[in-house]
Amino acid sequence: MDTASEPGELGREVEALVELCPDRVLLEHVDCHEGLADALKVPAGTWVCGLAAGTRPELAEAVVRASPAFGDRPLVEGQFRLLRLADEDVGTRC
Repeated sequence: MDTASEPGELGREVEALVELCPDRVLLEHVDCHEGLADALKVPAGTWVCGLAAGTRPELAEAVVRASPAFGDRPLVEGQFRLLRLADEDVGTRC
């Protein structure tokens, strides 16, 4: 639903999503998902606040629930493969 260079810059968006879709909120580096940085046209290391779901119907339902705060369309919608759960060398958790 939005991007920023630091996660704290997305506080208002995260709060709104937690209120509307607590079971679908994500706050991660775009690098955690294959192709997401390119789809959003942002550099690696950018933080993204958005919605995640296991199926297209679940995602569509979450977008409808979030629309009062964010409008009808997300920045990008699609399937983005999770690349890793943890990288202990750099301390990043995705």
